[in-house]
Amino acid sequence: GDWWTGPVVYLVIDDYDLVSTAMGNPLEPLLELLGHGRDIGLRVILGRRSGGLGRALFDPVIARLRDLSCDVLLLSGDADEGYIVGRHRMRKLIPGRGELISRTRGADMVQVAR
Repeated sequence: GDWWTGPVVYLVIDDYDLVSTAMGNPLEPLLELLGHGRDIGLRVILGRRSGGLGRALFDPVIARLRDLSCDVLLLSGDADEGYIVGRHRMRKLIPGRGELISRTRGADMVQVAR
């Protein structure tokens, strides 16, 4: 909320498909904190490759983030993965272009720069 005055911690996870394996997921202890992120200054940015994303939606961490209606940036990918967020699928896009999907703002086409 607006009342938070402590530090804000950004947890950036890249290549999440390599982090969450059959041997376990080191992020599972954070599941309970994800719903309180706004209240405790925790921000999570999770990135993963698009291949196999349809199956990955059942991963506990990704499922929790979906339950919380977090914003999603869909970059270029295969539409055959199915619906990722609501009625949105990945599609072939030019490099850096993506669809930013938000519960509060709807969907917008954005350009990501380095």
